[in-house]
Amino acid sequence: MKKEDIKERDVLINPKMGFCGYVVKIEKYVTLRALDGKEMTFDAEYLEPAPAAEVANFQGKTAAIHEKHKISAPRKGKPPEEINAGLERFVAEMAAEHPASAEQFRSFWREVIGVIGEQQEGKKWDMRWRSKDHFCPVLKAPSHSSNEWVSCIYLLFGENVRVEVRKSYIPSEFDAMFPIRNAMHGATHGFKMDWATFNAGPRAEFIKLLKLLYGNWLKK
Repeated sequence: MKKEDIKERDVLINPKMGFCGYVVKIEKYVTLRALDGKEMTFDAEYLEPAPAAEVANFQGKTAAIHEKHKISAPRKGKPPEEINAGLERFVAEMAAEHPASAEQFRSFWREVIGVIGEQQEGKKWDMRWRSKDHFCPVLKAPSHSSNEWVSCIYLLFGENVRVEVRKSYIPSEFDAMFPIRNAMHGATHGFKMDWATFNAGPRAEFIKLLKLLYGNWLKK
């Protein structure tokens, strides 16, 4: 769809992901909110009007969902020890196939935690629990339209370094850092490289990006 054809409260769908929701925000990208309150952000070109049956599910409900989402308290996440155990599982699985990468990741992760802080029941970071094929740590960001923190930066590390970031959160001055465009069905930009390349420059730039983002987010 063209962005100019989209209005707030329209019910749209990303057919590739099967994500359906009503429009809550239109900026550079379009944010949809599903019936359960979950939000996702997409390029307008990846969206289309939802089928009539889906639209009917939202009739008479969007106002109530919107109000409930606005005033509801943040959802309590998993306890820190469970999330930390998930991280250890992720690193152990990496070490089983790529031990050198696992050691590099542990060093990198200490830098990340130095910026975002320790665990707070999944507020600032969590694990991607629902994905069997892409189980990984996920750094979180304040939602564009509510008081919740949502998945934003995916650390898809293995033998190599791979990072994907939701497009609507990437500052313009860092956009060139992410040559993989419209990954995750149009929701993210990313980069992939070996550790030697990453350590030679992009690693420091990525930490600089985190400091900029979290420096703003943690004030909210």
